[in-house]
Amino acid sequence: MNWEAVCVWGRRHAVKLSYMLLLVLYAFLYYLNSLVPLYYGDDYVYSFIVGSDVGDWNFLWPLADDTLRVASWHDIFVSQYHHYFQWGGRIVAHTMVQFLLWQGKWLFNLLNPLMNILLILLVYWISRGGRVSWRLDNPFRLLWIAVILWALAPDYSSTNIWLTGSCNYLWTGVLQLAFILPFVRYIYQRESYWRDSWGMAALMLLGGILAGWTNENTVGFFLLWLLGYAWRDYQEQALQRWQVAGIIGLVIGYALLLGAPGNIMRAHIAVRVGEVTGMLMKMHELKTLLAALLFQLLLWYFISGGWWRRRYFGALHQAAARLAQVRDFCGLSLGTLLIMMLAPEFPLRAAFLPSVLLLIAAATMLELMNATGRNRLERPVRRLLTAVGIIYMGFSLGATVYGYRLTQEWSAADAAQVQRELAEGRREIVLPHRELPGIVVKTGHVGLYALNEDFNNWTNRDYMLYLGHPEVKIRVAESDDEK
Repeated sequence: MNWEAVCVWGRRHAVKLSYMLLLVLYAFLYYLNSLVPLYYGDDYVYSFIVGSDVGDWNFLWPLADDTLRVASWHDIFVSQYHHYFQWGGRIVAHTMVQFLLWQGKWLFNLLNPLMNILLILLVYWISRGGRVSWRLDNPFRLLWIAVILWALAPDYSSTNIWLTGSCNYLWTGVLQLAFILPFVRYIYQRESYWRDSWGMAALMLLGGILAGWTNENTVGFFLLWLLGYAWRDYQEQALQRWQVAGIIGLVIGYALLLGAPGNIMRAHIAVRVGEVTGMLMKMHELKTLLAALLFQLLLWYFISGGWWRRRYFGALHQAAARLAQVRDFCGLSLGTLLIMMLAPEFPLRAAFLPSVLLLIAAATMLELMNATGRNRLERPVRRLLTAVGIIYMGFSLGATVYGYRLTQEWSAADAAQVQRELAEGRREIVLPHRELPGIVVKTGHVGLYALNEDFNNWTNRDYMLYLGHPEVKIRVAESDDEK
């Protein structure tokens, strides 16, 4: 392959290629989302008006047999009111979850690929110092970002495909990055998108409240970062009203998130069921941290290589500001990841946005390295890396599609069995044991959408309630040998 000729041709048709790439990405992600059924557990639970007027409810208990499905905005309001006082404060994320479940998964299938593409664009724009332009003249950079997000995102199925998980991590991540975008441009480029009016201040206040009311491990570090630069701007008499309003909104949203009475109730329940041992650094959380850092290892290696060559960036315009952005986003990534060691639980999906922040730092470093010609590789090395990347993506994409086609077939077969046995008057239903092939688990981005082996488990009970038969028990066989 004549790489130089490909690059010349690509630069000539850059904008068209960029939009063609985004269109192909949308089509692929829409296809993936269309294959995935609702997830047994959260997706079915949030289809109902969760919580209780008497306060005697938690997520790990089955819903009452007379619980009603969400059928209006009023139902969502009532549900989230109970949720806030009885389980947790992520009202922004779970309002989106319940709205999408109310409308039907077809809407999520349409919108979720757009959120994935918005994430790619936000990484692209922020890595360029917050400069937003719809003239996307670097398709290779967009492709690089998309491949890294696919290959190095921890627990991809839980954060980018699963409905409830996507709203909690991908959608709220997009909201947070969109909120900090104007701050990035003002902090590092000393430019603002708009005049410093009270109207923009009001919009940033609202945006800050929504962005702050999202994820516990990220918002606090964004707040510290913004306060540090706000103090610099105050000393330089350059502090903007919209900056102050955005920070105030972020504080309000974060306070609403952390101050939810349901957080305390959930922590007490976690202690009762043995999820929390009282130790700050449990072995499970340490393993999760190491797994997350392993996903990030190549990005850290790339950034450190560029940092050691930073002496070559001196003559580049705004090199110091761009290096400061690399440093800051590395710090944000590491801080938002390490703070999870103090949380009651540390699922791998919580490393999603920290990994995106590190990708922003890496993309910013790549901008610097390309601008100074310090990112050139020998032709044999370039060919080797290209070949390895193509082989990996081929296996990974193929395994993912195959895995989700399997889950779609299994879900349809299980649903058909349930309807057949309900028609026969069965009171107990046992579904076949399912296991994904090893190659799908290792190279794909697939989550197994299965029920539990226990008749009384909340996921099983709530699924039958969703079907309108709470009196019927259901479970999954413990092994292939079980009759």
